[in-house]
Amino acid sequence: MAYGDYWKVVSPKDYESILDWLERHESSEEVDIEAIDVAYLLFGKKYGEEIKLAEYFEIELFLDESTGEQYYIDEVGDKIYGDWSSNTYEGYRYLSEEAKDHTIDYVSVSEEKVIQLANDLAQNHWRFAFDLKPMYETITLEEYQEQLSEAGYN
Repeated sequence: MAYGDYWKVVSPKDYESILDWLERHESSEEVDIEAIDVAYLLFGKKYGEEIKLAEYFEIELFLDESTGEQYYIDEVGDKIYGDWSSNTYEGYRYLSEEAKDHTIDYVSVSEEKVIQLANDLAQNHWRFAFDLKPMYETITLEEYQEQLSEAGYN
């Protein structure tokens, strides 16, 4: 997860939960699984607002009586055929074309005050605010404030 254009700082324990969720879910042909804000999905607003690159959806499936195949109707109105073992087709989809080029990186940090400060500062600038990103997991509040000062955030 080191290539994310967007990022959130999380606790080491929650970082492990996020990694576990990512390992249990696969990227689909529609969405890179790392474009989903798993921190928000698992912990709500604990780490700030949701980074909205992708969304979860469910679509009702129909049975084509002439062929016996299942299908759903996409946004354009076309029938998309497939072989699903349920009555709904579910997954994730990007919210925009631009979102397809981005993922979310999670930074594990031990100190709660650093987690809160970093996420608060980055709340409106999740994307490309790399100088706000804590440099390592054991960074102290004083070291993080020094990092911010060196980057011009006073």
